[in-house]
Amino acid sequence: MPTRHNTIDVVRSIPGWDCYGATKDGKIVSWKTGSQKYVNGSTSDSGYVRINLRKGGKLKSFYAHRLVFAAFFGDIPSGLQVHHVNGIKQDNHIDNLELVTRHENLSRAWRDGLIVPQFGEQSSGSKVSEIDVIAIRKLLKIGVAKAQIAKLFNLHRSSILRIHNKETWGWLNAD
Repeated sequence: MPTRHNTIDVVRSIPGWDCYGATKDGKIVSWKTGSQKYVNGSTSDSGYVRINLRKGGKLKSFYAHRLVFAAFFGDIPSGLQVHHVNGIKQDNHIDNLELVTRHENLSRAWRDGLIVPQFGEQSSGSKVSEIDVIAIRKLLKIGVAKAQIAKLFNLHRSSILRIHNKETWGWLNAD
C-alpha cells in the first residue's frame, strides 16, 4: 500500500479508493483536487462516523473505522468486525481498532455497558404497552378468562399467562 507523508501525519491509501487515505488518528483525507483535504463525516444513528467517498461519479457511504482499519492493516476478512477497544465509537485511531468476531463484539458491548437492555415498551419484541399490562392484570383479578383476554388484546393465551405470573413485565408493580 502506498504511503504519503504530510507535515502532520502519515497517510495510508485506502484499498480500492486511489484518491483517498486515512491517518493514524482516524481521519480520512482526499487528494481528488490535487491537494490533501480532510473529508468531513457525519455521525450515524448508531454513533459511528460515516464518510461518503466518490468514485466514477458515484457516492458510496462507509464507516470511518472500517476505512482506517483497511488502510493500515488491509482488507477486513469476511465474518469479522472492527471493534473500538475503548468503546468510543468516534475514536478511530489505529491503536483503538481491532478485528473481532460479531460474537466478541457484542459480548464486549454488553460487558462495557454499550448495549443497555430494553424493558417493557422499549423492548423491540414488546406487543403490549404498560397500560395494556395494567388492564390485563385488572381483568385477570376480576376473573375474566385468559383466553378471552388474549383475544381482546390479540395475544396468545400463553402471553397472558406469563404476564399473570410476572414472567414478563414482572418489574411493573401496578396491581
